[in-house]
Amino acid sequence: MHHIGNTNLAYKAEEIREQDEKKRLEVIKGKRDRQNEMKRKWMFRKIVNASTCSTFMLVIGVLGLIVYHHIELHEVTGEINRLNTEIRKLENENVHLASRLENTVSLHVIAEIAQNELGLQRLDKYQIEYVSLYKENTIELMHDAPRETFAARLNYSVHDMFRNAKEYIGAP
Repeated sequence: MHHIGNTNLAYKAEEIREQDEKKRLEVIKGKRDRQNEMKRKWMFRKIVNASTCSTFMLVIGVLGLIVYHHIELHEVTGEINRLNTEIRKLENENVHLASRLENTVSLHVIAEIAQNELGLQRLDKYQIEYVSLYKENTIELMHDAPRETFAARLNYSVHDMFRNAKEYIGAP
């Protein structure tokens, strides 16, 4: 019986060892599971932090571009406004200069200058020369310009200048 008791004890000891081994393996497995869980959580946090940082950097980049383009737009708008103001100023100056030119170039003003400053007089009808056009590209005068005296040539030149000015502006 002693032999049976020893076998029974050996069997029980073997069973206890197996249970201890199972418990030890369960503890090791539990530690590994906890470590793996902690590693997963750590990786998840790392991924979340990386994606959060990436998203944050992307948002900052987009906001930076928006601000940059807003500044550029503001500068271009200011330049356009400045140029429009300059255009209006130049157009006003152009109108002013055109009116001054019109006043100085008008036939009345030219006639006044010719009479008062140059001592010229209006031509009578018998002094007017007519030009006849017989061919398409030629002009023939009824008679040549007077060449006898300096005064006659000057009178003819001034008359010719006024006639050309009248033709240019379309006056009858």
